[in-house]
Formats: sequence, structure tokens, C-alpha cells
Amino acid sequence: MSLADKINQLSLIKTKFADLGDHSLDVVKALQSENEVVDHYRKLFKDREKFDNLFDLNEKIQSLLLDYYDASNQVKKQINSVVYSKERNILQNDHIRYATQTVDQELIDKRNENISQDFIELVKNAIQRYSDWRFAGCVLHPTDEQFVQDMVACEPLYVVSTNDLCVGRVKENLNDFYVTQRLRVYDSLKHLPPDLGLTVCINQFEYIPLDEQSDILTQVYNHTLPGGRMILTYNDCDQRQSLEHTLEGLRFYSTKELLLGKAYSIGWNVISTETINGLWQYALLEKEGQMDTIKTSAPVVSNIRKGVTWQTYPNEGKYTKRILELLKQHDPNYKK
Repeated sequence: MSLADKINQLSLIKTKFADLGDHSLDVVKALQSENEVVDHYRKLFKDREKFDNLFDLNEKIQSLLLDYYDASNQVKKQINSVVYSKERNILQNDHIRYATQTVDQELIDKRNENISQDFIELVKNAIQRYSDWRFAGCVLHPTDEQFVQDMVACEPLYVVSTNDLCVGRVKENLNDFYVTQRLRVYDSLKHLPPDLGLTVCINQFEYIPLDEQSDILTQVYNHTLPGGRMILTYNDCDQRQSLEHTLEGLRFYSTKELLLGKAYSIGWNVISTETINGLWQYALLEKEGQMDTIKTSAPVVSNIRKGVTWQTYPNEGKYTKRILELLKQHDPNYKK
């Protein structure tokens, strides 16, 4: 059996046994309630033999169910221990591979080109839904303008990247005004202002170890406003295709449970998750609280009517006079 088969089988067993024995406690509570009734009313009868027998059987069943619950937990612990041992070995290898790998522009572009078109549309729709002009937005390490363009409504829009070529691609597809007035490029998350409304991290977590993912989740959380959100994609090795990509060295090991559990421990609430073809996964996270802003769509100053003369705008006046003279020359019937 291949390593992929072993891990996949262990993951399946872990899922099947996840709730094993939990219902036993509910049954015990029901039996305790019934025994209280039996104990209360058996005192009213002279012949209590059958009541006593029922009471004793109830007690024995409760004891067996509690033993079953304890045994179930021991089985689950054993399964989790074996799964953790396999995961730990893979995670340790991931750290070594991450520290020694060479990631050139060709590899970055290839990873970007391999994203499923259906998944791109799914993520872009989510970005368009949650980006808001009243709050700052942030895109982490974009390869090109693909996901940045869906966030141009954000004010301002931050891009975090140390790749000059990729940053150049982003700027080339935005107009000069936006690039100079609203786009902000940083080389590190730690330099960002703590005013993020939405952060997007696409096709990045798939290629970094779990500890690195945790660091990014923590930094983004610390720079996000209460009520702010984060959209991210990740690798879920509970999905067979994602697992095979990982064992082939194309991705780094993670699961939905590991990543989202880490996000929850940091303070993120998991709002929703989606998957396509068992290979592409994304999650929407939200920081506890409610976003507030002083930005409104209405002007905060009144418009004052002002007379305009040739002296107000001398250059415009000069050009306007010249146009009037040309009109008179070509149209004798023209009247000023």
C-alpha cells in the first residue's frame, strides 16, 4: 500500500470514528432520568421486586455505556496518535524542503497558470462580494493583476510583495492615477497599518509549511479591523488529489482541520468554506466585531455658486475666445 493510500485510509477511519461513543452520554442521561422515576414510585408498592430489578438493570446499562464511552475515546486517541505520527513526519520533511527549495519566476508563473478556471471564478465572486470602498484592502503576494482588479474599490489597496516583476504586472494593468494615489506596495505584512477590511491570499498557503501559514494568519489578524475578513486558499490533504500533489512534492501538507483549527485558535471565525474537484479549497474568515467607518457617499461640504470671468481662468479664457473667433469666421450667422 502506498503512503498516499495509508494516509487516505487513516483519514477516512478518523472521520468515521470522530463521533464514536458520543451518543452514549445522551443515553446515560435519559436512563438516569428514568431511574429517578422508578425509584420515586417503587416506594408506593408493597411488592417492589420488579421495580428493584428494573432499577438494577438500568444501573448496569449506565455502567456499560460509560465503559463503552471510555473505550471509544481510547480508540479515537489511538487513531489520532497514528495519524499525527504520519502527519508529523510529513511536516518535518516539509520544513526541510521549504528551507532548501528554489522558487524562480518560472515556477511561480506555472503555479498561477494551474489554478482551475472554475475556482478562479468562485474566488473572484467572493472577493467582489466582500470588498468595500469604505475600507482598506490587501492582496498578499499576487502573481499578476488577476485578483487585484477585483479589489480596486478598496481605499486604499495594499499589495504585499518582494517580487518586483509581479508588482510591475499589477501596476501595468491599473491606470496611473490609481497606482500613484490609491495603491500602496509593502515588502512585509508587519509594516501595514491596522486598518484592513479585507485581505486576500490566493494560491500561497498551498506552497508553504503549516507554521508559516500560522504566522501569516496571526499577522493579518493583528492588522485587521474588528469585523474584517480574510479570503484564503489552502491545501486539504483529506482530499485524495490534494494529498497526492503533496506527496509528489508539488505542495505542502495541510488539512482543513489543521489550518482552520489554527485560524480559530488565533481568533478568526470560520464563516464558510468551498472546494472544487478535491484540489482547490478556499475559506472565508472573519474577525470578531463590527467594522465602523466615517466614510460616506455624500459630500460633507456645501457647494457655493461662484461667478466665473475670463480673469478667473486666464488660460481657459484665452482658448475660449479663440474658439469664438473661429466660429465667427466660419459661420457669419453665429452670434455670441
